[in-house]
Amino acid sequence: MKQLLIAAGVLVPLALYYGWKYMTGPFYVYGMLRDGAVGVVEPAKNKDTQMVNVGGDIELYQDVVGNGGKGVFVVHGGPGRPYDGPWEGMVKQGEYTYHFYHQRGCGKSTRPVLTVPEGLSFPEAMKYVVARVGFDQDILDIERLRIALGYDKITLLGHSWGGFISALYAAEYPERVEKLVLVSPAAALVFPPPKEMDFFANIKSRLPEEDRPAFDDFVKNVILDFSPAMWKKTDDQIIAAEEPMGFYYFKALKVDISTRPAPTHKAGGWSTKGTYMSLGMHHDYTHALKNITMPTLLIECADDMINDPLYRSIKGVQVVSISKATHFPFYENPEEFTAALADFM
Repeated sequence: MKQLLIAAGVLVPLALYYGWKYMTGPFYVYGMLRDGAVGVVEPAKNKDTQMVNVGGDIELYQDVVGNGGKGVFVVHGGPGRPYDGPWEGMVKQGEYTYHFYHQRGCGKSTRPVLTVPEGLSFPEAMKYVVARVGFDQDILDIERLRIALGYDKITLLGHSWGGFISALYAAEYPERVEKLVLVSPAAALVFPPPKEMDFFANIKSRLPEEDRPAFDDFVKNVILDFSPAMWKKTDDQIIAAEEPMGFYYFKALKVDISTRPAPTHKAGGWSTKGTYMSLGMHHDYTHALKNITMPTLLIECADDMINDPLYRSIKGVQVVSISKATHFPFYENPEEFTAALADFM
């Protein structure tokens, strides 16, 4: 079962189901991350330091490829599903340095929430979690990491959920982004989503009939669980409970998981829940895309379950479709993926 955690980018649309009846608008509003929100960040000693302090007691782990003068931040999916290591065949390493970092709350990075303090009301507990691992912190951590590593500008390479985060960072800090690459970015710009973008409905419709009752039960009793008992769970318990999601996702895609590398980094637990909570019952971030003015490459997968057309509205975006790929082109068709990236970079 451990192998199922490789579903980087799989769990993004679970956000559409987590506890929305308790919430209204999102915790993050486009444009709110300026004016001191980053906090104090001290420069790192070296750009290839594995643990980078991004303020306070938060450290982000990174794998570094290359030693060029231009920085590329590779923003993983999930949320909370770091890659097992750098992708093979990263291009132009003489010119670029690729930073494969783990977002807060997962992998080898600091986990700000391991348990939720007892005695908090529902709103208090939610605020406690979101303040520490809401997705606004993921956006801010990109800026903090940029400052810590001493880059004036960066190129962002975001996959799945990381593509969504990268797009919002580029909209918040356009002066800090040289180029933007979105790889199968998550369909999270708008909620509620159009019917064709419904993640769970897409999975269920692709599963064999005999698996659908168990999938419905999993969604109801694990994904939609917002009972008092949920707030008593540890980070590890949440990770274990959500592990079957990878099984259902890959089965719906008809992907043989035995062909994928076994995971070496621990997934996120409370960080994943905090991310979903912070999205709210309804939001629309499409207006933020208008502020993305840097050269942008959108890499879609020909066999993906969902390719969100909203990202095509980015001004001047270049669109490339990778054949024989479901959602992970860097694993499924690395030659075509690397060629598309090299042409753009």
